[in-house]
Amino acid sequence: MEVSDVTKVRSFDAGEFEKVNLFETENFFADVYCFEEGQTQELHEHAGSDKVYHVLEGEAEITVGDESLSVGAGGTVLAGSGKPHGVVAEERARLLVFMAPHPAHADSGCDHGDETGHAEHEHDESDFDFGFVTVSSSRDKGEDESGDRAREIIEDEGHVFAEYRVVSDDTDEIRDAVGTLVGEVDVVVVSGGTGLTDDDVTPETVRPAFDKEVLGFGEEFRRRSVDEVGTRGMLTRATAGVVDDTVVFVLPGSVGAVETGLSLALGEVHHMLGLVRR
Repeated sequence: MEVSDVTKVRSFDAGEFEKVNLFETENFFADVYCFEEGQTQELHEHAGSDKVYHVLEGEAEITVGDESLSVGAGGTVLAGSGKPHGVVAEERARLLVFMAPHPAHADSGCDHGDETGHAEHEHDESDFDFGFVTVSSSRDKGEDESGDRAREIIEDEGHVFAEYRVVSDDTDEIRDAVGTLVGEVDVVVVSGGTGLTDDDVTPETVRPAFDKEVLGFGEEFRRRSVDEVGTRGMLTRATAGVVDDTVVFVLPGSVGAVETGLSLALGEVHHMLGLVRR
């Protein structure tokens, strides 16, 4: 039997509200959301999943559809499938949040638009739109083996290779390419510029945009790279993160690195998108 004591779950961050998972299965999840005063969960909606907010402590304005209500400790609100919902903390607050079915496994797809103008992506659990950016000052689309291999892997897994760009090792070009794709696709993969030379600037350019960095991705990528190519594999600065409701992976530019990175990314992308799009 799994038991969680919600009275002890407290994780506050000055930057944005925190989500602490209690239970998660393919059928549902239960989290505690921890808000500092003024922090928000932007309006969003889930087609095919119902969510319940239960206020454990503090007070928050909860919006469901066209209605907004200030809810104190002990209050419980249902956000039904397809209804826009969000939270604004009126003071430090903790909310117990349930959703079923799990958004990563809901049969009817998801609507990820919100009032900030983010694009809406309609897909089922096996079909995501990928954007791929090759960072190289020496390659174009006609000779980009890594880009060609990425297309094969992504499409073989049943996803859509929706956007493909080649940019030079330039901070502005990388930032513009990634920034344009975020919100247009579900997943952005950036390949190249992760080494130690002066023109390897991809991690420094992309990382500041992350709302949250997925440190474990880079750690596991380097572990596998050392197994594959020896200790020089630890020199890569591969990483991943979340920008709004899009997942971004940063990989080295070789074909082998793209194969290794995508094997990791594709194994978790459903779960990651389910988490960030709650």
